[in-house]
Amino acid sequence: MPPMTALLLARLFVLAAAKAACDDEMCSEQPPMEMKGSSVLQRRSVHTTKTIAQEPLTSAHTKTSVQEVDRTVASGVVLPGVKLMDSGCTDTEGWANMFGYDCALYASCICQNGAGIPGMEYMFGDWLGNPELNCCACGKGSEPDCSTHGCPWGYNAVSPDSKPPSDAMCCQQTCAVHMCASDMEPNWERRQSVEVSEVECCQTTTTTTTPAPFQGVGKAQYVRISPQSWLGSIAMRAAVLEGDDLDMVDPPENMRSYSSVKPLNNAYVQEGEEGWPGSNKGRSMESQGARHGWSPKVSQVGEWMQIDLSRSRDVRGVVIVGKPKSGCPHLNAEFPTSVKIETATTEDPDNFQARNDGQVWNTMACQNKGLVRIVFATDTETVPIDPDALLPVLVKAGHECKSSDKNMGKQSSMQACADKVKENGGIFFIYGTGWKAGRCYLEYTDSASCSQDWESDHYDFYALEAPASSEPVPATTQAPSTTPTAVEEICPALLYNNKILCNDGTAVGEGECCLDNGFCPSDCFGGSSKSTDSNGQSTCTCNGCRKQRKLELSDSDAMLKAHNYLRCLHGHDELTWDADVAENADAAAETSCKDNDLRHSDSYGMTPSAGENLAMGLTSPEGAAAAWYNELTDPGYNAGDWGTEAADKGVGHYTALIWKSTQKLGCKSCVSAQGRTMWACQYAQEAPNSGDQAKWEENVPQSDVPEATPETCCARIYG
Repeated sequence: MPPMTALLLARLFVLAAAKAACDDEMCSEQPPMEMKGSSVLQRRSVHTTKTIAQEPLTSAHTKTSVQEVDRTVASGVVLPGVKLMDSGCTDTEGWANMFGYDCALYASCICQNGAGIPGMEYMFGDWLGNPELNCCACGKGSEPDCSTHGCPWGYNAVSPDSKPPSDAMCCQQTCAVHMCASDMEPNWERRQSVEVSEVECCQTTTTTTTPAPFQGVGKAQYVRISPQSWLGSIAMRAAVLEGDDLDMVDPPENMRSYSSVKPLNNAYVQEGEEGWPGSNKGRSMESQGARHGWSPKVSQVGEWMQIDLSRSRDVRGVVIVGKPKSGCPHLNAEFPTSVKIETATTEDPDNFQARNDGQVWNTMACQNKGLVRIVFATDTETVPIDPDALLPVLVKAGHECKSSDKNMGKQSSMQACADKVKENGGIFFIYGTGWKAGRCYLEYTDSASCSQDWESDHYDFYALEAPASSEPVPATTQAPSTTPTAVEEICPALLYNNKILCNDGTAVGEGECCLDNGFCPSDCFGGSSKSTDSNGQSTCTCNGCRKQRKLELSDSDAMLKAHNYLRCLHGHDELTWDADVAENADAAAETSCKDNDLRHSDSYGMTPSAGENLAMGLTSPEGAAAAWYNELTDPGYNAGDWGTEAADKGVGHYTALIWKSTQKLGCKSCVSAQGRTMWACQYAQEAPNSGDQAKWEENVPQSDVPEATPETCCARIYG
């Protein structure tokens, strides 16, 4: 199997780039100003929090300190000052591109001073609606330059002030896209070099720097990785581990191929174009920059990515990295939760053999750019499997396998079901959801792919697998770091069915298009697409959309239960609803709706004194609560963080929500004239985010070990 031919001027993988338009670091690195914007957690959502001073002060100083902290972390999104070349410049009214990015978002974290911020050059041009021609912050009305010119993959952006923009003027080639002679192979360690030449970019196959093909047990030239389950969709990077020292080998993109690759907006011109089949545009290198990752055309079992090592090597394992959370605003994490691995040799390139007898490897730890190392067993080595170490991995939600099964009785949680299956020597099982919640069956099938075929039902299908080892991450401080999993949804099996809500309030099932617009709902923040077959039948793929509720709750009940579920995970007492606190929260909600932006109240000066969290653009109480809570993982709370340090870091919403001593909660919501939903919650008796370091550490979890499982907390709060 020869290497894939390099695409010399392959354009940047635009879908991944659009999703990663502006990450947290870029959003925070605005020009110096009096105020900086708070972090933005997901599409069209903004939220803020307040932290009061930690040291005893006079009342006058206390007020000043509160305002100072508020300006730093609680002022909503503040757009950078734009120096217009023409003082009469006005943004094109109502302009927004296909991803919903408008001039306000571009000004907040992609453009400044009439140009693109360095590193964001790919966020301009026809494919993104020409923001440089519509937004004053990006250069509307001025002569364009290289700051808004996206370079092809394998080329570095240079000379941002140069005019007029073109590939020749703005871009510099690297060794990544240099074609080596037939008797040479790429020198992967120099792929970023701009000294492009045969000597710099290539190495011969006959020198001592390139060993002869490996001939021992486990040799392979081709390594194929097949995701078996995933969260959100398949999105990943990968490399190969070689030799006794498990050295990482990370071949460039032209040495990789894929079953399919998802292009921009699923807009294939024709099959075989833009990545399907056999593309080398997947952007799956472990060292890949710009927050990319390979995603197939359709996330389904049977898709694969393949690495060509150019000759047979001593392949001992692989490295899997999930696509990082990214975007300004944030998008949901996407990553494989389990994979299979096959290899083939130079002599027999079409004969792929499963490693470790077809084991399905657990890769849950790869989420949000986590690195999972999978090391194969050798033929001379046996790897004992401790049944107690096996972990349940969700393979397919809402389905059961049409295999024979054995009733394990009703179990209190998915983990209890898994333990019962282990006792009976099983590997695969289903656990009931919805009205079948608690039902547990051992499934007699030979693999996680279910050769007997799937049947849609109120069950989730799981496999018990040994966990893969995770690469240790060095601590940045002496304090232990807290690295739990982000909450994507709160108890979805209990709260929602599988239908999505359309703009007009009607619901449609998987693959169906909304009748009101013939497409997906407008508030979906994941990728959406539509296809039509030869019979004129349309299919819509809608991701990140609101789902139809099956457990009806008022907003106040939903918000209270969402908070108590999240506190349950850490063993903290449940909050109680307080009407007076809710009435106080109404002041911040109404002011925010009036101004169409987040506006804090003087919550610490109210009776009772309270901390306050605000959110904008999230359509459900659970979404707002989860967004505040997820600061635990992004930007991340570390043990020992407290006071203004924690607030400046951007974890104040999480600490307010989780504060152990708080007893009362009250929240209000409203919708602005511009259609933005505003949420305001106050936390009282006692007010959070106050006191010295010891008090913070008493009230904010300092351990990365959860006190309870999601299943336990779902049953406790919603059962």
